[in-house]
Amino acid sequence: PDTATLACYMVKRLTRLVANWEVDATRMTENLEATRGAIFSQSALLALVEAGMSRDAAYRAVQEASRTSHESHTHLRDVLATMPAVSSVLSAARLEAAFDTSRVLRHAGRAVDALSELD
Repeated sequence: PDTATLACYMVKRLTRLVANWEVDATRMTENLEATRGAIFSQSALLALVEAGMSRDAAYRAVQEASRTSHESHTHLRDVLATMPAVSSVLSAARLEAAFDTSRVLRHAGRAVDALSELD
């Protein structure tokens, strides 16, 4: 009973908190791009593994590329594309797909709809 009461309270507080939020899609896109692809490092790693690279090798490649991306202020996708170990197993199109924002946002609409139905 206490857990249910607490959960109900939290949902009501959250609903009041987000009820008047205004989403600036342009600014959200800018925030995603500000990471220079770092938020897609797991997608890149999984794409490399699916393409046949061992998980350890894929991890090392993404880790090295992430470090280079951070130090050079270059997009992670661009750094990975220049690495022979990556380009030998992963097509440019598949690499690009690993960084597709629409793929990670495909369920956002349902999440927003579910929140709006809580009231």
